[in-house]
Amino acid sequence: ECVLQATDFENDEIVFSIRDENKLKCTIENSTLHYISNKDYFGNASCEILATDNDGSSSLVFNVNILPINDAPIITSFLPQQDTVIATQGSSRLFTIQATDVESSPIIEWLFENQVVGRGSSYNFNKPAGNYVLMARISDSQLSTYKLWNVNVGETSQFTCSEVSG
Repeated sequence: ECVLQATDFENDEIVFSIRDENKLKCTIENSTLHYISNKDYFGNASCEILATDNDGSSSLVFNVNILPINDAPIITSFLPQQDTVIATQGSSRLFTIQATDVESSPIIEWLFENQVVGRGSSYNFNKPAGNYVLMARISDSQLSTYKLWNVNVGETSQFTCSEVSG
């Protein structure tokens, strides 16, 4: 924010208003200019301030340079959609994840027990009988987000028909 000041030779009251905005949301409260950039925007931004009195108006373009702020990647979709997944022993199960990041291309890693076991948007799961936690970690080198699945692997006879899609 900043305080707006103007002088008038006739001592008329001066009213400030916003005439135009470019990637910057500007408001005036009393004589204080408040401004905030558009969501996820960085770079040059401006708003035109109008000072009006009884005899006319004058304007000034207020320019700012918005610095980038690192946002964490956002998961946009994933499969399977269930948090707990059944897999039959001896078969593969495909896991996929899609993500976006405003500042860069996200890095996707697949992990078991904190060990990277794959990279990219998909992972073919094939493990012996047991219970596992599969993690997809999406990172932009500074911030990360995660998706976890509990995977139960067993013989077909251990599950109901609906659990094994059959």
